[in-house]
Amino acid sequence: MTTRSRPGPPYGAGTNGDQLGLSPALPDDSTIVGRSVQGAEIDETSATNSDHDSSYDNAEEMTPEQGGGMSLTLTYAGVFLFCAAYFFRPQDYIPALAFIPLGKITAVIAGFSLLMVVLSGALRLRTEMKWLLALFGWLVLCIPFSYWRGGSFQTVILGFGKMVFIAVAASAAVNSWSRLRRMMALQTIAMLAMCVLAIGAQRRYGRMYGTGNMFSDPNDFALQLCIALPFCVALLRTSRSWIGKLWWLTSIFAILVAIVETYSRGGFLALIATLFFIWWRFKPSLSVALPFFALALVVATAFIAIKAPSYIDRMSTITNVDADASSQQRMYLLIQSLKQTMLHPIFGVGPGQFEEISGSWHETHNTYTQFSSEAGLPALVLFLFFLRSGFRRLREKRTGGVSEESALASALQCSLAAYMVGAFFLSTAYWLTPSLLVAYAAASLGIAQPRLVSES
Repeated sequence: MTTRSRPGPPYGAGTNGDQLGLSPALPDDSTIVGRSVQGAEIDETSATNSDHDSSYDNAEEMTPEQGGGMSLTLTYAGVFLFCAAYFFRPQDYIPALAFIPLGKITAVIAGFSLLMVVLSGALRLRTEMKWLLALFGWLVLCIPFSYWRGGSFQTVILGFGKMVFIAVAASAAVNSWSRLRRMMALQTIAMLAMCVLAIGAQRRYGRMYGTGNMFSDPNDFALQLCIALPFCVALLRTSRSWIGKLWWLTSIFAILVAIVETYSRGGFLALIATLFFIWWRFKPSLSVALPFFALALVVATAFIAIKAPSYIDRMSTITNVDADASSQQRMYLLIQSLKQTMLHPIFGVGPGQFEEISGSWHETHNTYTQFSSEAGLPALVLFLFFLRSGFRRLREKRTGGVSEESALASALQCSLAAYMVGAFFLSTAYWLTPSLLVAYAAASLGIAQPRLVSES
């Protein structure tokens, strides 16, 4: 009897006919141990994870059928639908949906299913999620010391708590590369839909604003686009069909143009970091780099001809604060947030309450000082360890290669880098996006690897 490695699905494959990596159906992503496959039987003995760092839970690889089965599939369905409602925001465009709590309904689906997984004893809580739960616990402790307890309760329990729950559910349910690919494609296509809607909308102050309530601010919109850009690169690299490659290449072009159109300074710096990490992690060959070089040349030429003077003037205010009123206001808010951190170093002024005491009804415009001023230095430390654990997890995956695993892991690293840079200029402490990115990183260790196929 001889053995061979069972091949995985093609890089671009989702369900039948899926060219983009996103499928509305929920296919069976699992590898069923012991099932006959084209005259071959799958060896029931799985390889151990001896290559993983023992400090990272020494997690065993599990297929979706093992220790969760249908409950994990339903949990994944709930997470998928929640993220669809969160990123597409249909209630912002269809008034009738405003009365339907889509987020709560999908969260209940994911919650009930995740409860079944917990009761079965199959849930393995990763290190990253422990840091996230510790951060959530500290924010809860800060509520009694808040400037406005009711507002902090709403921010932490009703807002951030839901994001923590979805992140934990995602870390358990996104247990195959195809599921991770679909989640990335979902988020990216949602941002592309926002681009299409924003292009048709009227400019305000010469800038492209996002649409809806969640991403209407051009700075928030630009950061979300920077986070989605590495996903496009990974999906382009792993797509086998020309239709898929053309789609994702066009998507990259659209995202780059939209980021420039927002005139966001934080978005510009996040874009620089994103492009650097893409080049470093993906290490493109000449055949791959040439199309990107040609695309960048086209974008740069159009930019120089149309937008260069006004764009460069705005970006110059990054280092010349006195030349722009909004830059001066950001500096004022930064100083105020640091002062509040010094005055309230343990519990802060209360989660979500800096705006109340800022004197200008503005948030900190800096995620790191948002945590330190609103929930004290312990919250900032927990948040930094949470992000660091995600990067460390992804280091366990081989990046820079051409496999689907390498491409998706590299994309997550690039997106995390984009977020961490953009977070210096935006108030994103209670967003879903960072928790979701780190949840994907945590899930990557538990994703099943190809099993051995026995041939008689």
